[in-house]
Amino acid sequence: MGMEATIMTRARAIFSEQFSRVRFYDSIVANDEGHPVDIIVRRWAPHAPEHRRILSLQDQLLAVLAPETLRAFLELEELRNEIAAEREEAYFDLGTRYGIDRERRRLRGLAPDAARLAARLARAIERTGLIPDEAPFGLAAVVAEWCVSVLELRADERKSRRRRGAPAGST
Repeated sequence: MGMEATIMTRARAIFSEQFSRVRFYDSIVANDEGHPVDIIVRRWAPHAPEHRRILSLQDQLLAVLAPETLRAFLELEELRNEIAAEREEAYFDLGTRYGIDRERRRLRGLAPDAARLAARLARAIERTGLIPDEAPFGLAAVVAEWCVSVLELRADERKSRRRRGAPAGST
């Protein structure tokens, strides 16, 4: 099976019924500054000059449009913005779902002892309430996987120190 066929097979699986949409974006609570995802995106992809230019051009258009044309233009912009916002949220939700699915597959590929430890950690994390109920589905499993990865790294470091002759507890 070629690379393109593999990608299409994976895409079909992502969009199948087994991957019904979970609204991760909506599950994250906004604060006074706005939605946390939007705040981060503004930091990662700052477009302040472009936004100022858009507003300037929009003001120029609004100043010269006749009342009927102005209403149509504003309705068009509102519709475009609604569609863009829905698509952005869907991309975010799909990316989050893909990340969770990838981590689950990785978790299943761990050594049996590590996978059992990660599952126990996920259940413990959920029981403690450290991850709020409104957090995206599967977050406890991802956190547990990270914990297992840290434990595995520490174990590797201890083995490496022992091979070099350093005491196990030294840094």
